[in-house]
Amino acid sequence: MPAAKRKPKKVKVKVPVLSTVRPPQADLDVSSIILSGPKLAGSRQITQQIRQAITGVTLEQTMEGASTLTISVTDWSMALMRSQLITGSVTVKFDAIDYTLTKVARADTVMTLTFEETAVALLRLYSKPKKADRANTTRAQFVRSMVQEVTQARIPFQCPEVNTKQTVAKPTANVALAARTWQA
Repeated sequence: MPAAKRKPKKVKVKVPVLSTVRPPQADLDVSSIILSGPKLAGSRQITQQIRQAITGVTLEQTMEGASTLTISVTDWSMALMRSQLITGSVTVKFDAIDYTLTKVARADTVMTLTFEETAVALLRLYSKPKKADRANTTRAQFVRSMVQEVTQARIPFQCPEVNTKQTVAKPTANVALAARTWQA
């Protein structure tokens, strides 16, 4: 009698839910910045060092690209440059929105740490080409499939017109103009 095949158990993994994009509810306050990361053993101490060394904070929210949080830090002792801060996946939580460190620039004793929203940083990790049939998939459904592809966190997606098909515009190229261009 053959042995019965067992189904593999599904492992439930708790992934964080990222917050939705909205205007900041709080003013830029240095004391409200929380720094964390997997390699930051003394994250409370490093967070305190950075808070004391911050010379400027800029929050840029945009619809065209990733919203960024830029923190300028004066690093007199060069300790931050040599710290684990630069090597790990560092996140900052400001006003209940997560930002991930994407760029570090140094000019003399001033370090500029650029953080972008974690949702955008996670979406940048997925760069394989993706195709969908235009007859069966709307643009919003295609974007939703890209957002659902992310496994590290759950990114909220809201679109009331997700199933509304949009008409495809007809090409407006002037054939005579194109023919003249090729003859020249």
